[in-house]
Amino acid sequence: MAVTSEMYLNTSRISNSQVYMFVGLVSSRWMLQTSTCSYGQWYDPYEPFESRAIMRCVSHAYAKPGKELVYIAPKLQGLATAWIDVEDHHFNPPASRLVTELVEKPKQGLTPDEAVVAEAMSELAVVLDVYEQRLKETSSGFLGGDKLTSADLTHTPNLHYLMGTPSRELFETPPLLNSWCKELLARLAWAKVVHLVNKHT
Repeated sequence: MAVTSEMYLNTSRISNSQVYMFVGLVSSRWMLQTSTCSYGQWYDPYEPFESRAIMRCVSHAYAKPGKELVYIAPKLQGLATAWIDVEDHHFNPPASRLVTELVEKPKQGLTPDEAVVAEAMSELAVVLDVYEQRLKETSSGFLGGDKLTSADLTHTPNLHYLMGTPSRELFETPPLLNSWCKELLARLAWAKVVHLVNKHT
């Protein structure tokens, strides 16, 4: 939901109040329906509900001229989409485990499982090696092509939390990866999202 909020805040046609309404609506539906229904029981089978699906929808529907986060050319958009899938299937699993162990558990007064942390750090390090190589190949400093795309933005929630933990060392050593992280987290739209999250939690 956080990255979806940035997609909204990054456009000139959407207000903060609309962000609250949108995120609240989707979150409410998610909590209500996943707690009582299976995926096949959604009241509207054509309404996107998963955060990355919503992000893709928003990035197309509210593209800001000259600052589009998607491509019109099918081949280029296919490439950006592939890197969204890489985040989903390879980056997110170990990153999410680290957020759980190093961020969520301490907030609840629980002790992180060192074995889980070590395993997740090892898995994430392998993924980040691939990212560093990819950033060398694009020469743009972004994963999805020659510009910032939703493929980059989908990483920001986990990056935000991981950079406040010991796992940040994984991102600080590779030079291109380090620059990529800093640029994403320094975005004004993301700063607004962080402010909204801190204000309402």
